[in-house]
Amino acid sequence: MTRRFGLFLDPVILQMVPSYRGLVVYVEGVENFASDGWSVALLRAAERRIAALPNPPALHPHMQAWASVYRRFGARPKLYKNGCLALASRGHVPPINGLVDLYNAVAMTHMLPIGGEDWDCLDSHLLRTTALGHEEFVGNDANDTPEHPYPGEPIWLDRAGVTTRRFNWRQARRTCITLATRAAYFVLDAVDPYSPEQLDSAAEALQRLIGERWPDARTRVGPLRSSDDGVAIVTATRAALFSAPREWPLAGVMPDLHLGSDAIDAARQPQPRLQHR
Repeated sequence: MTRRFGLFLDPVILQMVPSYRGLVVYVEGVENFASDGWSVALLRAAERRIAALPNPPALHPHMQAWASVYRRFGARPKLYKNGCLALASRGHVPPINGLVDLYNAVAMTHMLPIGGEDWDCLDSHLLRTTALGHEEFVGNDANDTPEHPYPGEPIWLDRAGVTTRRFNWRQARRTCITLATRAAYFVLDAVDPYSPEQLDSAAEALQRLIGERWPDARTRVGPLRSSDDGVAIVTATRAALFSAPREWPLAGVMPDLHLGSDAIDAARQPQPRLQHR
């Protein structure tokens, strides 16, 4: 059985967004492919569903809820759209490669932000947390240079740096899904009023399409969970996650972090007020 890193949720995210629910679809045993008629047809079908909506995508209840979340951590929704809204607002989504086309189509069909990354490109366990401000991020564009998230900004973080900024806005070059991808994970992000049943339906659709294209692929769905004690993970305890990989598949069980009293006290300090940017 392959040893792989897992995905975890810092409880501070639930303090910021109490209604947040995340599912992770883990997949191994795929051979990604250049976009073809099958994957492009998925995109075009999803675009037709978007076109048939009674209102513009930005007015969809789930997209409006995510706009409210973005305001909560200081990001202007008109400048920073979640990944699903960015796709749905384009009208015509260009194909990228088979796996990316697939999950982009599911995101648009279900009006749900979905992020997909190459599982083999992680440098440690991956933590959804809030930035301290020193972490490094390099975007997916060829001319992107290293930048740093704002303190308090929701990010995905491993030992090598930030893989996604502003919750589900922009992904890093290092972990992007390419033609070389053989294992991946997909994070499905929901907030109220999106129901658990809708979230499960999107995960099932993603698994079904993966199984249709790769019948021998191994998939598993697990909730994105935080530690049981509810203590926010701060600098002193992040190192516990940035360690050796575990047996796949990992369903989101938080490792024992052995939090010291200093770390607990630091975690309970009030967060600075965020400014819109």
